Amino acid sequence: MIIKCYKIILCVFLMLLIFCQATYALTDTIIYETELNYPPFKFLEGDEIRGFEIELNQYILPNNDYRFGYQFNTWEKVYEKLKRGEIDTCGLLVVNEERKKDILFSDTVLSMYISIYSKERSQNIDIKDLGRYRVGVGKEQYSEHILRNKVGIRNYTCFINVEEAVDALDDGEIDIIFENQDVVNHYLIKKGLTGKIVPLKTDLFPVKVAYGVSKKNPQLVKDINERLDSVKKSGTYEELYRKHFFRHSDFYKRKQRIKNLTAMLVVFILLVLLQVYIRNLKKKISRAYQELRKQHEWLRITLSSIGEAVITTDENGTVTFSNYEIQKLLGLSEDEISGMKLDKLLSGLVDENGNVFKIPIKDVVNLGVLMNLGTNISLMTRHGKKLVSGAAAPIRNNSGAIIGTVIALKDITEIKKKEEILYNMEYYDSLTGLPNRSLFTDRLKMALAQSKRNNEMCALIILDLDNFKAINDTLGHSVGDMLLKQVAEKIKGYLREVDTVARIGGDEFIIIQPQIKDISDATRAADRILRKFQQPWILEGKEYYITASMGIGIYPNDGEDQQTIFKNADTALYRAKELGRNNYQLYTESMNQKVFQRLDIENSLRRAVEREEFVLFYQPQIDIRNGKIVGFEALLRWYHPDYGLVPPMEFIPIAEESGIIVSIGEWVLKTACMQNKKWIDSGLEPHLIAVNLSARQFQQNNVVEMIDRIRCEAGLGPELLELEITESTAMQDLDLTIDVVNQLRKKGIRVSLDDFGIGYSSLNYLKQLPIDTLKIDKSFVRDITANSKEEAIAKSVISLAHKLNLTVVAEGVETKEQLLFLKEEGCDKVQGYLFSKPLPAEEIEKMLREKERFIID
Repeated sequence: MIIKCYKIILCVFLMLLIFCQATYALTDTIIYETELNYPPFKFLEGDEIRGFEIELNQYILPNNDYRFGYQFNTWEKVYEKLKRGEIDTCGLLVVNEERKKDILFSDTVLSMYISIYSKERSQNIDIKDLGRYRVGVGKEQYSEHILRNKVGIRNYTCFINVEEAVDALDDGEIDIIFENQDVVNHYLIKKGLTGKIVPLKTDLFPVKVAYGVSKKNPQLVKDINERLDSVKKSGTYEELYRKHFFRHSDFYKRKQRIKNLTAMLVVFILLVLLQVYIRNLKKKISRAYQELRKQHEWLRITLSSIGEAVITTDENGTVTFSNYEIQKLLGLSEDEISGMKLDKLLSGLVDENGNVFKIPIKDVVNLGVLMNLGTNISLMTRHGKKLVSGAAAPIRNNSGAIIGTVIALKDITEIKKKEEILYNMEYYDSLTGLPNRSLFTDRLKMALAQSKRNNEMCALIILDLDNFKAINDTLGHSVGDMLLKQVAEKIKGYLREVDTVARIGGDEFIIIQPQIKDISDATRAADRILRKFQQPWILEGKEYYITASMGIGIYPNDGEDQQTIFKNADTALYRAKELGRNNYQLYTESMNQKVFQRLDIENSLRRAVEREEFVLFYQPQIDIRNGKIVGFEALLRWYHPDYGLVPPMEFIPIAEESGIIVSIGEWVLKTACMQNKKWIDSGLEPHLIAVNLSARQFQQNNVVEMIDRIRCEAGLGPELLELEITESTAMQDLDLTIDVVNQLRKKGIRVSLDDFGIGYSSLNYLKQLPIDTLKIDKSFVRDITANSKEEAIAKSVISLAHKLNLTVVAEGVETKEQLLFLKEEGCDKVQGYLFSKPLPAEEIEKMLREKERFIID
C-alpha cells in the first residue's frame, strides 16, 4: 500500500515538472537592442525609459509571451548585430528595399514624414530652394539620406541629434531644419518653442516604419503582426499614438474615412429609402386620416431632430411649429413661440446696413417658390448678435394647395469668424497688421491699371531699415518686432488714405502711391518718412537711432508692369544703401549697370579667398620722437582676374553687407599674424601688427575666441597684436563693445579706436571704452596746417587722449609741415606716404633689414 502511494506521488511530481517546463517553453527569451535617444519614440527621462515604442512593446511583446530586457548601443552597431543575427530585433525601423535584403520586417506600424521648419513665418520655402539656406539635419538619420540623395542638397550641417538642431535654429546658427516632424514637434513642445519655430512644409517624403527582426527569427515577425493587429483593433494603439504624437494616426484616419464613406452610403440609402417611403406615404395620406396623423407626428419628430433652426407657419405668418434649435437660438420655449406672428418673433433680424429684415412670407405663399434669405443678415438674440443664413419654402397639402411656410435658419457666426481669420492670415501680416505680399500684389495691379486708365502716375517706394539685423542680434527679436510695429504705424501716419503700405518680409516695407500728379509727390512722402527716422525710437524705455533707405520707382517712367517697376525700385534701394544709407534714390537707367557690377563683385568675393586673389600690404607706423618703426597696419588688397586691383572702398562695403567680410576678416587676421611671426622667426625685431575688425566680425558671438585661436595657431604673442575698430562699430552697442574689448585686453591684446572724429565723437562714450590707442582720421590731418578749425580739433583730440592715458596715432601724414605740427603737439605715432606707402610683405622685410629708423627733424 505504501509503495503504491509513493508511485502516485512520483507520477504527480513528474506531471508537474513536465507542465512547468511546458509553461517555461511558452515564454521565449528574445534579445532586444536599439539606440536610446530618439524621442518621442524612445528616450530616457530621469532613470526611466519612456516613449511610444517602449509603451507599444508592452502590448506587442508582453512578458507572459516573451522575456527580454532592453539593451542600447549606437545605431551602426545595433544594425550590424541584427544583420548577423546576434540580436532578435532592434525595435522600430524605417523600411527600405536595401534593408529588406538584410533583415525581416513586421507589418507597417506607422508612417513618418519630414517637415521643413524655420523661425520666419512669412517665408515661402520650396524644397528646391533649400540650397540657398543653412540647413540642419540629424546625423545619419533617414532625413539626411533623403536630403542628400533625393533632394540633392550636399551643403548642410549635421547635428548629433535633433535636439541640437532645434537649439541651433533657435540661436540663429541655421535657417532651416529638415527633419522628422514628430521628433521636432516633441522638442518644440518640450522647450516651449511652439509658435516661435514653425513648420513651412509638412508631410514630406513619407516612409513606412516597422519592427526590424533578424532573419533567424521569422516566428517573431508573425507574432508581432498578430499582436499589432490586435492592439490596433482594440484602440490601445491610437491612445498611445495620440499621447506621444498629439495627432491621429494614419490607421485611425483610414478607419475614419471608411466609417465616413460607410455612413455616407448608409445615409444615401436611407435618403433613397426615405424618398420611396414619402412617396408611399403620399399615396396612403389620401386613404386614411389616421395615417395622416401618424405622418404628421413623424414629420414633427424629424424637424425637431435636424441641426438647423426650423419654424413653420400658416399662410398668414402665424407660427405653428418650432424645433429645439430655434428655441435655443431665441432663448424661448415652444409654448412661448407657438401662435406668435413670425415678424414679431424674428423682429431682431437686420440686414448688413442695420435695417430691419422681414422674411417675405406673402411672396412665398403667393408665388409658391423657395426663397433664399442670403448670408448677410443678423439676428439679435438674448445671447447677442448671431449671423444667420436661411431659406423659406411653401408647404402644400395633398391636393397641392399652399397651406403655410417652412423657414430654416442656420447660425453661421463661427463660420464667418473662421473665414475672417483665414482671410487675415492670407492677406495681412500677423505682426504689423499691414497687407502682406499677396494683398500688396493685388493692390499694385489695381493701382497700375487705374493709372493707365486715367493717364496718371503711380509711385512705388521700397523702404528697408538699415542694420536691422544688428537690432535683432543685439537686443533680441522681441525688440526687433516692437520696432517693426512702430515703423508700420508711423509710415501709415505719413501717407494718404488712398496709399497702401505693406510689409513683405523681414524689415522691408513697400508703399504704393496711386494718383500722383508729379514725382515730387513721392519724394515729399519719402522726405517726411526720413525726417521721422531722424528722431529716436523708444524701445523698452531706451532711445535708439535707426535709419532707413528707400528706393523709388515711378509708373510709367520706370516700368509699366508690376515686375519691372518693382525691380527698378529695388535697384534704386540698393543705390541708396551704396551711398551710405539713410537716404532715398529715384531710379535711373544707369543704376542697373551698377547693380550688375555689384552682383558680379559679390559673386567673385565668395571665391576670392579660395582662389588666393587677396593679398595684404603693410604700412609702417613711426615713433614720432625718434623715427623708429614701431609697428605696421595690415591693409587688404584684391586683385580681381577681370577688373585688376579693386579699391577697398568698392568691395569692402559689399563684403560687409553680404556677410562675406566675416570669412575675409579671418583670412586677414590669420595672414597678418603668421607674417608677423615669420618676420620674428627670421631674426627681425618684434613689431606690433594692427588689423582692422569689421562691424560684422565684431558682432559675432565667438569673436574673442576666434581671434585668440588664430593668434595662438600662428604662435604670435598677444602683446604684438592690435585690433582696430571704427568709432561707428563701437557705438552700435556700447555695452557689447565694452564687454568684448575687456575680454580682448584680459588676453593681452591691444585695441585701437579708428577713424575717430568722423562718427559719433562722443566724449562721454570715449571715456567708457577700455581702449589702448586713438587714431586720428586722415581727413583731419590733411588740412591740419591750413585750417584753423582742423588744427584746433587735432590739438584737442591729442590732449584729451593723453589725459585718458591713450596712445595717439595720426593717419595720412604726407607733408613735413603736418609732421612738425603733430610732433609739437605730442602725437605718439604717425603713418602715411611721407614715410612709406603700404607695401607687400617682402618689401617691408627689406625695409626692416636696411633701415632701422626715419629722419624726423
